[in-house]
Amino acid sequence: MKKVAFFLLSAAVLTFTSCSKEGAEGPKGATGPAGPAGDDASFTVNTVTIAAADWAGGTYVEYPVDFIDADIYEEGMAIPYIQDDFGYWNAVPSQWHVITGFGYSFVDTDGDGTSETGIVGFDAVNGAPTVDVNARVVTMTARDYEVLNSNGQIKNYNEVMTYLSKK
Repeated sequence: MKKVAFFLLSAAVLTFTSCSKEGAEGPKGATGPAGPAGDDASFTVNTVTIAAADWAGGTYVEYPVDFIDADIYEEGMAIPYIQDDFGYWNAVPSQWHVITGFGYSFVDTDGDGTSETGIVGFDAVNGAPTVDVNARVVTMTARDYEVLNSNGQIKNYNEVMTYLSKK
C-alpha cells in the first residue's frame, strides 16, 4: 500500500512541477491565402401567409413568388419554416404544425418557352390548417446550405439566422 501511495504522490508532484509558465509569444506568421471568391450574405428571408381559405378542402396550396428565381432554382436552396401557435419557427415537417411538405419550382407561365415565375407549394396531408399560417422561406446558395446541413443546424430557424447573419 505504501508503494501505491508513494507512486501516486510522485505522479502528482511530477504533474504539477512539469507545468511551467509559457515563454514569450513568437513572431506573427505570414498571412494566409485569400478565400474563394463569391458572394457573402447570399440569403434572403421571405414571408408567405398561407390563408386557411386557400386550402379549399384540399391538402396542397401553391403561390407565385418573386424570390424563387433561376439562380435559386438551379444553384440554390429554399428552406421553409412555419410559425407554430407559440410563435416559434419550426422546420417542415414538424410535430408543432400541420404543414408536412414543401416544394418550389421556376416555371414558364406565359407559354413563351422561358421560365419566369417562381412557385412555392405547401402540403398538409394530415388535414389542412383551419387558421392562417405564417411561413418564412429562407433562400440561399447551395454552399451555405451544405455548411448548415452538415452541422445539423438546418432545422433550427434561429441557428440558420445566426449563421447567415455572421456572413
